[in-house]
Amino acid sequence: MDQFPVPATAAPPRDLTRLEDEITELAAHLNAATYRLLTLIGEFDERGGWHGAGLKSCAHWLNWKCGIDLGAAREKVRVAHALKTLPQISAALRDGRLSYSKVRAMTARTVSESSTTNTLIPGFLLILSTRFTIYCRL
Repeated sequence: MDQFPVPATAAPPRDLTRLEDEITELAAHLNAATYRLLTLIGEFDERGGWHGAGLKSCAHWLNWKCGIDLGAAREKVRVAHALKTLPQISAALRDGRLSYSKVRAMTARTVSESSTTNTLIPGFLLILSTRFTIYCRL
């Protein structure tokens, strides 16, 4: 039996503006959910929730329990801890205004909160993630 049957009649194509709005709104929700996930990961790591499993780190636990690649899990733990010291960046991710890709790049570089709050975040909201990552490596 086919799990994903194709409807007999195709639905009319959506209006592109509406489709764009739905995509960007969903992306903002995903960013906000990622913020929540990172706050949970940070607390779980701080409280040593992964210790009882006999694992080496919280990243290993994320790999085991959540199926996250070990390298990506390490990054999530690192970013989770970095967000605690960067309230403006945290708020932008929580509100869905910054993507995880941008936040990850921002926290990979030692950036003081004062240099990012009023001058950099508005510009970072407009930069594509790939170009943003290159900028943060400079």
